[in-house]
Amino acid sequence: MATIFQRVSLIVRSNINDLLDRFEDPEKVIDQCIVDAKEEYAAMLKDTAAVKGNLTVAKGKLEDLQKEASEWQEIAEKAVKAGNDDDARKALKKAMEAKTGAESQTAVVEKCQSAVDKAVDALNSFADQIHGMEAKKSELKAKAVAARSQQKANELKSKNIAGSLSKFNEMAEKIDADLAAQEAMAELTGADENEEEDLKAKYSSPDVDDALLELKKKMGMI
Repeated sequence: MATIFQRVSLIVRSNINDLLDRFEDPEKVIDQCIVDAKEEYAAMLKDTAAVKGNLTVAKGKLEDLQKEASEWQEIAEKAVKAGNDDDARKALKKAMEAKTGAESQTAVVEKCQSAVDKAVDALNSFADQIHGMEAKKSELKAKAVAARSQQKANELKSKNIAGSLSKFNEMAEKIDADLAAQEAMAELTGADENEEEDLKAKYSSPDVDDALLELKKKMGMI
């Protein structure tokens, strides 16, 4: 398939009388833009589904940790009733570990939910843009016909095309730079949050003996 530069070269070398016939039809370009946009939307839809899947997995893991903490808590209570403090301590330790894991997993679920919300918003926004393109298609095609009937072959210059390519590349570079900056910001923000969570976990570990004493008080045994 010929590249855009090869097509531009071909246009410049063509006979001036049939220049417009050889140049891309704006109406076909408009139709192709909409087709391309719909394909991009389909890809975005697939990515959004994957993000939602991550949220479902994260929620499932959180539920498992919460269930595990509850089960160990029940075992600790049974051990206390049986007068076996050693087993109660072990069970309470397991329960606290599960609770700590659940707290960390809660943060993961929140982040996944935020990602889902953003993905859905972006998807809906893109869908609105596609609808806008389709609504304006007829108007643009009519303008293209009017412009084609008024334009003279000798008014088309390769520098105009080159200028469009330059502007397109400039916008592409700007988009790439903006995306890289946002991704870097997300990584930096996530790193700060992880450091805060690690610091809290380091100095806020629960004491098993205190938990056992609290459990006995709650059960009226002391």
